[in-house]
Amino acid sequence: MFDFIYKAVGWLLAQCYNLTNHYALALIIFSLVVQLLLFPLGIKQQKNTVLQASLKPKELAIRKKYKGRNDQATQQKMAREIQEMQSEEGYNPMSGCLPLLVQFPVIIILYNVIQRPLSYILEFSTETIDALKTIIAGAEGNIKAIYETSVIQKIISDPSKFSSVLDTEQLDTITEFSKGFSFFGGTSLLDSPDLSVFNWLLILPVLIYASSLLAQWVTRKFSVMQEGMEKNPMTGPMMTYGMPFITVIFSFSLSASIAIYWIFRSVIQALQTWILNKIYPIPEITREQIQLAEEAYKSKKKKKKVITIEVDEDDDSYDDMIVSKERAEKIEAKNKKLAEEESEVDRKLEELMEKANKKDNKDK
Repeated sequence: MFDFIYKAVGWLLAQCYNLTNHYALALIIFSLVVQLLLFPLGIKQQKNTVLQASLKPKELAIRKKYKGRNDQATQQKMAREIQEMQSEEGYNPMSGCLPLLVQFPVIIILYNVIQRPLSYILEFSTETIDALKTIIAGAEGNIKAIYETSVIQKIISDPSKFSSVLDTEQLDTITEFSKGFSFFGGTSLLDSPDLSVFNWLLILPVLIYASSLLAQWVTRKFSVMQEGMEKNPMTGPMMTYGMPFITVIFSFSLSASIAIYWIFRSVIQALQTWILNKIYPIPEITREQIQLAEEAYKSKKKKKKVITIEVDEDDDSYDDMIVSKERAEKIEAKNKKLAEEESEVDRKLEELMEKANKKDNKDK
């Protein structure tokens, strides 16, 4: 199954390369096409974020009720109330995770395809590629640890060493193909950035770090921060600045072509987030909306109900539960009034949210 997916994605990358005859340009087009294919998932996630933001006043009203009570039982009760409110409004917190879960295996597949140009662009057989890796690694070496970009690099540096596996036509094909990895200053995207060699490839780790920070900043700017997340170490400076730095470290051990993909993918991801926010802007929450939500929450008191029990005329076992007709009518009227007040507060809150959205769209 995965082999079929790899071949399909590899075919797409090959078409991008045939269009440009340069691996970096092919990766740019490839990144754009893949992001367009994933765009519907981005739309779903953005709509989910907008709905989450619109429910923020109601969530804050519930949290205010339990403010200062940090025992586990109270916190669990508060969480249940928030979940019930979200469920009533049609919001599922887990639905925003689905696009992320789908994108993760896609990223793994793309990474594997990009680092295997011999397999998916030149379409060399697995046996041929393994034979080339064996020459590089030696009889007892680990051929799985050798990337195909490294194989191309070794072939270009000493073609005669691989003449037992490749014929003249294949060697010429690889030589011509390697020209598509050319970079600034005579460098090649087949090489890895090296701190001991000062050249243009060293700019790639810097761009990786900058583009990763940009993508994170844009994502956080146009997202709804969950209550308490500002104190979460997963959203703190360590994650913000540390995770991109880990990617930078990896870039020194992989070919520069992978770095090119990482950079463009981060930039395109940031651009998509910005575009989706323009199409589906996240509503700004005002103090008035929060106050209305609090009033609506307070008005949601338990309504009393009237239960009619029919018994025999001589049965006096329920006499102490008898409610006069006037009393029953008062209870019904009170419930009706509470329902009307609750409906009016909800209507005002919706009007404020709509005005805020229109104002936000007009300003943008």
